[in-house]
Amino acid sequence: MEKKEIPVEIINFINLEIEAINSFSGSAVELSKRIKKAQSGIIKKIEKDLKLVPKNYYRSIWLALGMSAFGIPIGLGIGLSLGNLAFLGIGLNWSCNRNCYG
Repeated sequence: MEKKEIPVEIINFINLEIEAINSFSGSAVELSKRIKKAQSGIIKKIEKDLKLVPKNYYRSIWLALGMSAFGIPIGLGIGLSLGNLAFLGIGLNWSCNRNCYG
């Protein structure tokens, strides 16, 4: 983001979110929830308007999909072919390693 020119409306949106956090008067748990909500809102706004995402953004999104779409069927196939469904974890491990480390 430092290399890109950011529109004024995005800067104003981020500043409003920061001001809302700074003026928040609640417990530490509620403040933590508010910070996470503001952070996700800022990321969504930047992603939508500027087409920018944080590092490893897509990795975390595709990790769950990869595990469910590829890992479970592979593990199920291995488990059924060997007659022991305890090998289901091999497929999950394979898909996680494949998605996490390329």
